[in-house]
Amino acid sequence: MVRPLGAGLLALAACAAAPNAGAAAPRAGTVVTATVDPAGVDTTLSLKALKQRYSDAASRSMVIGGLAIRYKDEGQAGGHDPAIVLLHGSYGSLDGYDALAAALASDHRVIRFDMPGMGLSEGQPVSGSAPTVMGDAVLAAMLDRLGVKQAVLVGTSSGGVIASYYAAAHPERVRALVLANVPSDPVDNANIPRSPALRAEFERAASTGMRDLRYWQVYLEWLQGRPERLTAATVSRYRDMNGREGKSRSAWRSTGKVPEVYATLASIVSPTLLIWGRHDFVLPIHTMRDLEARLPAASVSSIVLDDVGHYPPLEVPERFARILRTYLENVAGGE
Repeated sequence: MVRPLGAGLLALAACAAAPNAGAAAPRAGTVVTATVDPAGVDTTLSLKALKQRYSDAASRSMVIGGLAIRYKDEGQAGGHDPAIVLLHGSYGSLDGYDALAAALASDHRVIRFDMPGMGLSEGQPVSGSAPTVMGDAVLAAMLDRLGVKQAVLVGTSSGGVIASYYAAAHPERVRALVLANVPSDPVDNANIPRSPALRAEFERAASTGMRDLRYWQVYLEWLQGRPERLTAATVSRYRDMNGREGKSRSAWRSTGKVPEVYATLASIVSPTLLIWGRHDFVLPIHTMRDLEARLPAASVSSIVLDDVGHYPPLEVPERFARILRTYLENVAGGE
């Protein structure tokens, strides 16, 4: 059933709306602030070079399915369950959750990892006989090894599909499921409204074979509710990690397998919160209602952020942390 939000969460929802919030409409263009990569210069980085650039003292590695997976276990590490587990989307990495993890770490154990083939994790070869290591299998193995008995799973975009598969398979281990702009059906790419600037970047990338800083600047601004929230460091990281040598995305569960996805969602019984950015051209608000309908066995609450785009926990991490805390206190049986 669909359960309404508690009073505390409704108050946060009221604060979330932008003064002129309304239905999303494609922007006429974007203001490009990133420096364009020098023409003809190969900016591809090896995994070793990426590790030198982006590893830090909190980065750890765990071998799962023969692949070295980067992860971070922060905050109240080793403390009481449930741990909060953050699952990134298709072009992301655990680094995108830096601000959200920092906002939660004072009173929660926060775990996040790079999906196989993404960020700083080793990836399955694009071709070969070795089986694919799926993201939910990596999640299960990691939580087992870290001694996590119960978790709150937070997934955005494709990461939410991974979270859903785990919640369906391990209901006794999921205190709550939090899904932010997560698909339940194949995305209709043909009908997504794109700005002229983004269309131009797609064409330029197709002709040059490169997705440089300007490409990622325009693309990520298009996904934001407010483009000014995007930082140059984020643009550079997306360029670096998505242009890495031998990069693969073999860890994802596809929403194209419709009967399997529907059956998985229908079996979820964990309390579920949907946090949706209304200003999302990829997954507009009707897709949130579709996802609600596919969760008949779960107690579902929802909140819409009118000034936010496709990645709510990345775009407004402090606000997202407040909403999550309120939900856990009032709906999901406490912290």
